[in-house]
Amino acid sequence: MIFPITNWAVPIYEYLKGINKIVLLFICAELTKIVGFLPPISSTIIYGIIIIYAIHCLLHTKNYESIYLGLLLYIPLQILITSPNVMFSPWQRYILFAIIIITCSGMCQSEILRSERGRIFEIICFSCAIIGVGSFFARFLGINYMQVNGITDLSRAGIFGGLASHSMLLGPTAGVGSLYIVNKALENKSVFLFACSILCLASVLFASSRSAFLSTIAAGFVYLHFKTANLGTFFKYFVAIFILLACSIPLWQGAMNGLIEKQNGNVVAGSTFASREDKWDQRFEEFKSNPICGYGFVSVDPTNKDNSIGAGGQSVEPGSSWLSVLSMTGIIGLIFIGSIYVEALLAVAKNSRNPFLFGVITLLTVNMFTEGYIFFGGSFLSFLFWITIGVCRDQKYLPIENLTNAPNDNY
Repeated sequence: MIFPITNWAVPIYEYLKGINKIVLLFICAELTKIVGFLPPISSTIIYGIIIIYAIHCLLHTKNYESIYLGLLLYIPLQILITSPNVMFSPWQRYILFAIIIITCSGMCQSEILRSERGRIFEIICFSCAIIGVGSFFARFLGINYMQVNGITDLSRAGIFGGLASHSMLLGPTAGVGSLYIVNKALENKSVFLFACSILCLASVLFASSRSAFLSTIAAGFVYLHFKTANLGTFFKYFVAIFILLACSIPLWQGAMNGLIEKQNGNVVAGSTFASREDKWDQRFEEFKSNPICGYGFVSVDPTNKDNSIGAGGQSVEPGSSWLSVLSMTGIIGLIFIGSIYVEALLAVAKNSRNPFLFGVITLLTVNMFTEGYIFFGGSFLSFLFWITIGVCRDQKYLPIENLTNAPNDNY
């Protein structure tokens, strides 16, 4: 088996002891981007560790996936052609994106790196579960690590980050954690783990992110579809989960208030997706201005008024990862990204049919319709997406004798 998994009966220390220390440091560096209770750590140290791991990946590569090389060559040419505004720091952000592609995406291939990616993915998903469950209890203990300048009423919708540094990070992270625990619960037939998955789902609701909630529900259905062998088994699991949710109504009913408040606000503003429609319209306009190459890598039109740009261009929120692929890199970029994504799905479908991987990639796919982090290598969610893509693509290298057991043996 290429990807070792954490056995709940084996001490975590024993599992971690067998992992290369630079891999553990890389995981810790990525977790600093989301965990809110860590003390301030110099970005030089964090990115120094990430760069060292990128060099480690290059040194241990036996072959490269050509589609990624094409993407990494296209983007610099595209920056030169489109000359995006320097306020968006396209070259610096290209370097961050290139590093995340090298370390996570599956561009660099060897048995060692595939094993490391599997371990990274496993530990990150376990960490998502810890953050999700922990944030549930943090809610009732009055703990909130989301940094909000000038806002003291942390009961407002979208202001709760729990153990994460932002509510928009907590939502999809807790969603992945919930899916991870459900997977373990089914493997171990554990009611306790099922209960923990409900706590994670409650944290998704506390984050008041509609896209995270809907993507988690979609991921759950996809996971159960691939996990169950037939319709009868699917129905059995569905009924069990429904009963568990019904019994836990007192836990999550109040958590729906944030989602309802956000939805009501959008309806008052004019439509269900009022908070995103201006951004989506602007991405289409930018795409139409240069459909072949796009408007510019990690760049938007600075003259628009859709609130996509933070102070001085330090942050950019395009409103959709998939639309930003079109608007920022054009049809050529869409061909590269689309090919990478489809090949990752086919690798899982043909070679392992791993239900958990299908669930996670579904969650991120749906979430990325309303969240624009695909190109931003400094983002934890961008890291989570690309490590998932990398592990999915790695499935095509599974030994043929392992394929029949892959859904139960991996993660």
